Amino acid sequence: MTTETDEKQKADNAAKNAAELAEKLQGLVKPILEAIVFAIPLIIKYGRIVRVYIEKLPANAFNFLVGFIFCFFGGLYPVLFAAIQAAEYGGRKAVMNALRDIADEVLKIIEESKKDDKVDADKDGKADVDELATKEFVQRKFLLVIKKMDPHKVDNAISNIYQVWLAVAAVLTIEFARAISLALSIAEFIKQPTDRYIAPIVKKVVPDDYDKWVPIILGW
Repeated sequence: MTTETDEKQKADNAAKNAAELAEKLQGLVKPILEAIVFAIPLIIKYGRIVRVYIEKLPANAFNFLVGFIFCFFGGLYPVLFAAIQAAEYGGRKAVMNALRDIADEVLKIIEESKKDDKVDADKDGKADVDELATKEFVQRKFLLVIKKMDPHKVDNAISNIYQVWLAVAAVLTIEFARAISLALSIAEFIKQPTDRYIAPIVKKVVPDDYDKWVPIILGW
């Protein structure tokens, strides 16, 4: 009887601690989103600058740079460079175009989100998003993404990335089957404590309508 009482008390304490931690995490949602909105345009901007610079290089210079890296560092990261080679033959250009399309969509969403942050529908002198609780704020932004994003462009981009990923996975599965099997075993081992301790906390932060995505995303 005492053992059952102790286990129940431990479970109650764990649930209480999870609720407290979830409440603290809720306060971080808006700052994290603000940091993402600030950082992503910069990453995309400078990524495009680097891409333009690389594309302007003569073909021989680019091939020399890639060959130099492969020659002196390829032995240290064989899986990475095997994946790069597989991606090159599987359709690297299609992936680059897909990433460009996704980047365009992300920038469009960010601009729409900035406009949404200034909306004051009730005319009380305070932005509507500042008056929302965390769950309502996340739901509002999620619906904004769904409304403003071009689903056909995103679906096409993801399809192109997935096709190249299949080519990469096929090569790696053949050449590095043992390493991949070990990685999957480690992932499966980590999944159990993740589902037990982390998933309940994340579910308290995520709106109820999207709880079903939590185990899927954590599994990924």
